[in-house]
Amino acid sequence: MKISHAWLQEFVNSGLSPEALQEKLLLLGFEVAAVQRVGPGFANVVCAQILDIRKHPNADRLSLCRVSDGAGEFSVVCGATNIQVGQKVPLARIGAKLPNGRLIQDTRIRGETSQGMLCSAEELGLAEADVNGIHLLDGTVSLGRDVAELMNLSDTVLDVEITPNRPDCLSHYGLARELAAYLGLSLRSPLEGLELAEEGEISVPVKILAPEACPRYVGRSLSAVRVGPSPGWLARRLSACGFRPINNVADVTNYVLIELGHPLHAFDQDLLRGPEIRVRWASEGERLLGLDGKTHLLDGQTLVIADAGGPVALAGILGGSASSVTDKTRNVFLESAFFQPACIRKAARRLGIKTESSYRFERGSDIAMAELAGRRAADLICRLTQPPARAGRARDEYVKKDPPVVIEAGEKDINGLLGTGFSPERIEGRLKAICPRLEKTPGGWRLPVETHRLDLTSAADLAEEVARFEGYQSVGSEPRPASVPPVTEGEGRYAALSRLRRHFASLGFSEAYNYDFVSKKDLSDCGYPDSEIESSLVKLLNPLSSDWAYLRPTLYIGLLKNLVYNLDHGCADVRLFEVGHCYEKGPEGSRPVIERRFLAAVLCGGYPSQFHWQKAKARPVDVYDLKGFVSSILPFDFEAGAHARGFLHPKISCRALWKGSAVGELGQMHPAAAQSWGIKMAVPRGRGTGGAGGADPAVPRGRGILRGASDTGRGAGDSQRAGAADLKTIWFFQIVLDELLGEFSARRKMAPVDALPASSRDLSLLVDEALAWRSLLEEIESVIRDPAEPLVEAHLVDVYSGEKLPPQKKGWTLRLVFSRQDRTIKDEEVDESVVKILAKMSERFGIRLRE
Repeated sequence: MKISHAWLQEFVNSGLSPEALQEKLLLLGFEVAAVQRVGPGFANVVCAQILDIRKHPNADRLSLCRVSDGAGEFSVVCGATNIQVGQKVPLARIGAKLPNGRLIQDTRIRGETSQGMLCSAEELGLAEADVNGIHLLDGTVSLGRDVAELMNLSDTVLDVEITPNRPDCLSHYGLARELAAYLGLSLRSPLEGLELAEEGEISVPVKILAPEACPRYVGRSLSAVRVGPSPGWLARRLSACGFRPINNVADVTNYVLIELGHPLHAFDQDLLRGPEIRVRWASEGERLLGLDGKTHLLDGQTLVIADAGGPVALAGILGGSASSVTDKTRNVFLESAFFQPACIRKAARRLGIKTESSYRFERGSDIAMAELAGRRAADLICRLTQPPARAGRARDEYVKKDPPVVIEAGEKDINGLLGTGFSPERIEGRLKAICPRLEKTPGGWRLPVETHRLDLTSAADLAEEVARFEGYQSVGSEPRPASVPPVTEGEGRYAALSRLRRHFASLGFSEAYNYDFVSKKDLSDCGYPDSEIESSLVKLLNPLSSDWAYLRPTLYIGLLKNLVYNLDHGCADVRLFEVGHCYEKGPEGSRPVIERRFLAAVLCGGYPSQFHWQKAKARPVDVYDLKGFVSSILPFDFEAGAHARGFLHPKISCRALWKGSAVGELGQMHPAAAQSWGIKMAVPRGRGTGGAGGADPAVPRGRGILRGASDTGRGAGDSQRAGAADLKTIWFFQIVLDELLGEFSARRKMAPVDALPASSRDLSLLVDEALAWRSLLEEIESVIRDPAEPLVEAHLVDVYSGEKLPPQKKGWTLRLVFSRQDRTIKDEEVDESVVKILAKMSERFGIRLRE
């Protein structure tokens, strides 16, 4: 916001230079982005006195004037008719430059020498007097004095950055009020002594049909208005603050906007249709031709000012062209209202309009200023039109009054929050500067908050104000004694997330951070049909672009973009993970949007990386690596048949199960999905990937089948799949974390390392082809949990199907590990346990040893 230094000094006479003011504003939390000197537009124009006037010998309409600037006398040719001997006038001396760019030189006019130029108000850019005559100066002004200095035309404009929580400072008066409170100076209000002569009947009737969006509307009729150019002082102030002068009525509304911070709007009252003004929600399909020259299509969520014929303005945003003030206007209806910030903000963004009015209304305006700003504008319009306009009585519709905000705080509250030792008198002085109606109570103070301070709601806000006015340097840096509060559920989840991130970083992954927004094309490329996109996914009402039209339902999309970027830049070894939220529409009667936290990762290339010092030993990432990484989170079960909307390969993917419920999916990216993203993905050679959702449903648990150890089992075809082409095989997994963070953060039970040697037995088993490994594993785990049994681990080390096997059968090689903590286990104990286990497997699953 641009602030005139001279204008600001009219409200609070601080005596600070622009540079000193810049420092004070920074201490108050308002950064000054730029300081600009503005001048009158002319130079070397001084006060001179007319000593003699003679008629030009060669021109009937010109005169020869002899003038003095106190240092010398000059002969000037002049064509004005309002000059007289003894007058003091502006003299542009030789070398002077005027606002229109004209450079004054010694010249001859009709044979007579002219050593300068006597200037009119128009030629000086002031336009405050008859443009056909010389601008006359006060007779008491000393000769030779610079006219720009004499008329206070030089100024400094500060571009102040106002934070969004301080809309009360978006004006000269608001910023002056802040400075007065900080510096302890008196504040002069532009409303002091304002006595508006109200004549005639009350203004046009107003009906508020949307009180939740417009609790107050003040309207006032002005008659006998003469619309024309604004006086020079008004036009100069508007121009200095970045506003283009239009006419005296429109300029007054802008002037009050930057003076008091409250937006107003002026209508041509004769162009309003019907008996009343209505503040209502727009009807679907209504249109309004705005002052910006565009026709805006409205909906039921847009607040409008309407007459009997339809909308005439977008409330708080933009006026309509049909009722705008022009040179033909004679009667004006002046609007000054309060609109709810959220209502204006949503409408402005939805329509793509940003104005000075919407900028202030959407941050919050002062409801008490609605009547005062309207009265100030009416007074200015009446005084600036010739002959003066007449103001009718205001119609103030105040339909919804909120109770005032009252904050109670004590000295201990303020010092306790700041860690300071300010005296009660010192605190009270600062609080009273903020709220003059402060009341003392037995426990401290009671503050009825002023209506313009929308940011003050609690004792913490008051403490911040005290610290700001006292200076943050007065708040000590010594840390206060800390007590450790009990860990809440939210803090525990945060710690678990941090541990999870560190865990995957330690596994060689890099963390990705992606936006929550995706495009419709991204969703289609990931297998989402149009019907599901429209019915189940969350679409933004006001997206920044079509690329960010939806909230993401999966983390795959962002990771895919990261993957494509890496592959395009020559990085074939990619291991990325992301923790983030995904969204979908909730069922009817529940929350409109369901938000869940997921963990997802993408892997491709070699493992270890091709740049690793063990390059010769690098191999392609495969399904066992993928399942190992997933199982490092928790000992999941896996089941064939992941439902990934065509994104994952149906034969090379599976679901992750926790306590019998599906909590995620993992597998290889489908070649068709890869093609949609422009990725050339190799098709694995040889048979299957060890049964991870393929023809063989026996899915090993990868890492730590029973104890979390690393995956040691690989299918028979592993050696055939180690080709370089498989480096472009892409693997994904995604796990929902909301229900698992507590399990992940649970305290781990530690067990001593076996000090005594263990004994292992490999069993070649003949099993039904339909039997899944996890079904057998549940039976074996029941044996391990029996403290009387020596079995401690079990691994599926090989799967075989083919010749020499009965129909509908397959072969498994099962490795069982036995141990005792207190002594070396004996072969007889191992044999006895193996017999028991075989008997259980045979009884339940019909499993027998292969011959």
